[in-house]
Amino acid sequence: MRSDGSDDGSELAATTPGAFTVAMAGIRSRCRPGWPRQAPGGPSGRRRRPARFTREDGAVATGVQPASILARRHIRAGDACGPERLGASHFEGSCRRTAETNTVTRTETQMGSTQSEVRALFDSQFDAIRTKDLGRLMAAYSPDIVYFDVVPPLQYAGSAALRGRFSEWFDGYQGPIGMETRDLNISTSGEIAVAHWLSRASGTLTNGREVGSWVRATSCCQRSNHRWLITHEHISLPVDFASGSAATDLLP
Repeated sequence: MRSDGSDDGSELAATTPGAFTVAMAGIRSRCRPGWPRQAPGGPSGRRRRPARFTREDGAVATGVQPASILARRHIRAGDACGPERLGASHFEGSCRRTAETNTVTRTETQMGSTQSEVRALFDSQFDAIRTKDLGRLMAAYSPDIVYFDVVPPLQYAGSAALRGRFSEWFDGYQGPIGMETRDLNISTSGEIAVAHWLSRASGTLTNGREVGSWVRATSCCQRSNHRWLITHEHISLPVDFASGSAATDLLP
């Protein structure tokens, strides 16, 4: 107690030292410059609410958001910092690889479709030969076909000349023509296709002789008006130069 009767805190200190210490600390914080009083939660005195975010399983959680969620938000919002935070080179590389994969897939699908179309053309050609269906056979060839056969002349140019050759060939057999094929290989590029294979036409001629030899065949095809046609075909036999005759007894 001071001489003027005011309380100097000595009585409080003597009775409750802990309470006195707390009280003095509050006085100092209010009076001493540079000691602003701050309430819990920051200068504003309000406590910050924990961040809320949605987990991968759809549940709402609180706390620090995972980096994966932050990255997705940047990307979805079009934030230019998104790819940079993930690594721009990695982000662009992933997109480029996806585009390249899609392009390759489309190309392979288109090539598979083209191969099937060209193969269907040759299947129709082979069936037409077996049944001696001249109209169906000629439908596989372009009007300006150039055809190299194993018999003279050097070439048959145009559909009319080739029709005459096939008609004569069919008339030389008593019945259907046996048609075997081996090793059909088809290569395509855009509107052009090239195929090669081995084939053997067999049967009984009108004179009663049985025939059948393996020959080599090559065809060039072109797609026009959404349809494949044969523009050039070459049929050949190996030649034995020692004897000067064709080798008709070879087997694949």
